[in-house]
Amino acid sequence: MPVCAWTGIYVGIDGGFAFGDSNWTDPVNGSTGNFSTDGGLVGGTIGGNYQWGQFVLGIEADGDWQNHNGTTFNTCAFFGCTTRSDWLGTVRGRAGYAVDHILFYGTGGAAFGNLQASSGTLP
Repeated sequence: MPVCAWTGIYVGIDGGFAFGDSNWTDPVNGSTGNFSTDGGLVGGTIGGNYQWGQFVLGIEADGDWQNHNGTTFNTCAFFGCTTRSDWLGTVRGRAGYAVDHILFYGTGGAAFGNLQASSGTLP
């Protein structure tokens, strides 16, 4: 059986749908507005691995455009209160142990996004 090599660079595309909720509370009268911020996302991934014997180290990053937004009129009567996010990204390292075609690994990193909250503006 041939030994699998994990060294190399890769790129990819991704897409999906995320589910979310937001809540606005009026500090004056205590009224609340709960609403969904569900929406789709699409983006890309780039990464690379380097293998020494059976040990593998790698790094990976991705970025996505997303359309997550929602508005409530319960707390911001005429123009509404809006919560939205247009993009997100991650970067992470990987360390693993290869057993032929199987890679046992751990990963850790950071995630970034642009969560925006606005009131009194058109969504």
